[in-house]
Amino acid sequence: MTSFNDLVHTDKNEIYYFDVNRDGTKDAVINDPSNDEILVFLNVDGEYKYKYKSGNYNFQGVYMVVNIREEKGDDVNLSLISMFSGAGGQEKKYFLGINDNKLELVQTVTFDYSYNNESYSLRICVIKKSGKEKCHVKKSDKPFNSKYIDEYPYTNVP
Repeated sequence: MTSFNDLVHTDKNEIYYFDVNRDGTKDAVINDPSNDEILVFLNVDGEYKYKYKSGNYNFQGVYMVVNIREEKGDDVNLSLISMFSGAGGQEKKYFLGINDNKLELVQTVTFDYSYNNESYSLRICVIKKSGKEKCHVKKSDKPFNSKYIDEYPYTNVP
């Protein structure tokens, strides 16, 4: 495992600081695109210690991570937002939680944009880790912006 300091001093990595384990201190979440992984380092007495690893869901470059956010749900700790790297503009938000001392996928939400007859549509599908899917369409006379997806909340869907 590469050290935290080595990962921080590499231009290719994106680093986000927020409280992953809800202990009141900011931890470090690193998107390492060259290894297709997310690494979580917990802040222990002022030092960052490696704790969790997850795939970054870029599917060999088909999607790219555009943001990682802290989440406050009962069974989620962070989310990754990725965007399709080709035409079409599909975005995905992956909600991850700590369970049995592992970082695991809890839920995926897909966002598909379309425009037809001066109306914008956003098809939103919530996919639980069991594979159960629930979709709905939101319409607007204005385009949807990325802030909508950033702030899209985790909901524990039955």
